[in-house]
Amino acid sequence: MGFGFLDPRELSAQQRQDLEVHRRQHEARTQKSSKENSLAQLRELAGLSTKELAGKLKTSTDRVQKLESGDLDRIQLATLRRHAEAIGCHLELRYIAEGAHAAFS
Repeated sequence: MGFGFLDPRELSAQQRQDLEVHRRQHEARTQKSSKENSLAQLRELAGLSTKELAGKLKTSTDRVQKLESGDLDRIQLATLRRHAEAIGCHLELRYIAEGAHAAFS
């Protein structure tokens, strides 16, 4: 079920129930797999060293380490996409507000 960006007050009872089920499933997946929360761990699961990933991205190891440490102040969306692809992932961005969200993949 795709929710896009919805105001929960405009949902039917069934849609609210489906949304709650979806939210609980997402929380369970997130709690079950804490490794997914670390870019360095995802890189390691892809079998890449920092140096190898930097080579694939044509950047420095320092830049990769900054990205993995969460230093995203001046990073471009295209860089995040290339990084995700290089480690065998896809990028998903979310806007989250109380009771509503929008996601982009």
